[in-house]
Amino acid sequence: MISIITPIYNAERYLERCLNSLLNQTYKNIELVLIDDGSKDGSGTICKRYIEKDSRVRYVYQENQGAGAARRRGVKEAKGEFIFFIDSDDYLENDALESLMSAFSDDVDCVVGQHERFGEMKEIKQVVFPTGIINFSKLPEVSIAKVALHSCYGQELWNKLYRSNIVKEAFQSRNITVPYGEDSLYLIELYIRMRAIKCISKLTYHYEFRSDSLARSTEKFLLLEDFANECLLLKGNLEQFNLQEVIPIVVLHVLNVALVKYRGEQGEKKLIADFCKLQDEPFFVDCARTFLKNKDCFRKKYGLTKVQYYRGIGLYKAIVKRDLWYYIKWYPLKADESISIITFIKAYINKMLGRVNYEREKK
Repeated sequence: MISIITPIYNAERYLERCLNSLLNQTYKNIELVLIDDGSKDGSGTICKRYIEKDSRVRYVYQENQGAGAARRRGVKEAKGEFIFFIDSDDYLENDALESLMSAFSDDVDCVVGQHERFGEMKEIKQVVFPTGIINFSKLPEVSIAKVALHSCYGQELWNKLYRSNIVKEAFQSRNITVPYGEDSLYLIELYIRMRAIKCISKLTYHYEFRSDSLARSTEKFLLLEDFANECLLLKGNLEQFNLQEVIPIVVLHVLNVALVKYRGEQGEKKLIADFCKLQDEPFFVDCARTFLKNKDCFRKKYGLTKVQYYRGIGLYKAIVKRDLWYYIKWYPLKADESISIITFIKAYINKMLGRVNYEREKK
């Protein structure tokens, strides 16, 4: 049986479309675990109506705690051998679950489908992932870097069919509470426990992009501190699975998820003020020194792109040298092939003269 976990918060405009797409699946052996995270609209009424229509639907109400807490509750409630996550404003192709299930084999722990994005954008965009199998038992540190750092299969928990025991173990090991990027952190926990992941060419999932969605709401924005703490917890699990070598790469990935959003939401003055949370923590200094010492080996082994390579040097030099200029100004210039040598010279002279302006130019 597949347990389909759907966190719900004020989703009455989209919820019926989502639930209909699930109940009309050609694969019938499912349970819908609907977690109402304190909705104040008619979402609860809709859910209760579907309970009366179909015995496969289960409904749980909890006080508002966020999408992450709703998913965790759903994982706890799930009874199926497999778990699938879907957001309440998205929907599936009618044969999505059947296609994903048919692609499973005994040595695979997760199957991914293709998806399309629509909504607040000019046109529908289909996201195409590379098909095939990634075997984590062979060079596991390289495989982890491939699926996490390079986002081979996206940074989202949804549109992936997992073996239930993998999900339950990962969610029990960590209670991730960051307000943004939680999916990417849980995916790392899932990947380090998998034997193999498989991607099929079938379009299975339709994702509606909305600027007001819960995933993009960051009112309580403590990401830098929160993600720093999450990295410390992640370190222990990576060591437990003998993945010490990949720690600087995974930390680079996790911090960049936070820093890109933090810089955009909070501004660079706030980032400068809060960056000491990384500079003053010995673990991040150790990661920085390890990466900088082995940067060319890491680049070759993990297939870092030019942008990833220089972003990594910039972030880790900023930590070691306690100067955010490397992360915001200098190494982004090196990653940009369109920058002229004159721009490099001007940036360096301004740095030497102390005329460093971290604020981004207004367009």
